Amino acid sequence: PYLPDMVVGLYMAFLAGMYLFMGFSTSKKLKELKLQGEEEAKSVFNTYAEGGVLDKTTFGELISKQGFEFKEQEIDAAIMMIAGETKETVTEEEFIAWHATTMV
Repeated sequence: PYLPDMVVGLYMAFLAGMYLFMGFSTSKKLKELKLQGEEEAKSVFNTYAEGGVLDKTTFGELISKQGFEFKEQEIDAAIMMIAGETKETVTEEEFIAWHATTMV
């Protein structure tokens, strides 16, 4: 085996493991965010949303005011979990749909 290939492969495996760990950790933290029903979820969303969406900054403020501390990478992961992998913002509909699934 070619040494540089092995080093790059090990590095990629390490990164994959870190992303998996971060995803599980973020998912667990998000499940702890409990809002009392759809109306409270809408109220919280609208308090922090700018232009009808939560971006990284406003989502981070929402999380912080709810008593949680997320790292920047966890905020990115949380937005992807709620809105989808290709999005960088969360709409009210996505936030409410996510909230409904966490309350089950």
